[in-house]
Amino acid sequence: MTGFLIGLLYVVFVIACILLILVILLQEGKGGGLGEAFGGIGGETFGHKAGGVNKFTATLAAVMIASAVLIHTLGATHRGTGLYVPNAPAEAPGAGMPDIPPGAQPVTLPPAGPAETKPR
Repeated sequence: MTGFLIGLLYVVFVIACILLILVILLQEGKGGGLGEAFGGIGGETFGHKAGGVNKFTATLAAVMIASAVLIHTLGATHRGTGLYVPNAPAEAPGAGMPDIPPGAQPVTLPPAGPAETKPR
């Protein structure tokens, strides 16, 4: 049941984010904004002296933040069911490296030092 609720909250979160982006872009700012670029859609949609658009923007922001907090809170109680496993043992260094074939000779590199330059 918690998994379904978290999934539903993710859907609400994404929808609120997309609507919030659109509403902010359609608002008329000091310079007209993107709302005038589409022929005044923002003014026609919300009215030219729309105080309600500010309330709608604040409500969408509150829904987005509340859903994010709820997703985090419910996800903390629902841990261990996804890919993330807290306190999982770390792999040993070189665990994913291929084995050295038997009889292989180690490679030795010359000591690091200043590069020698030959006069021309």
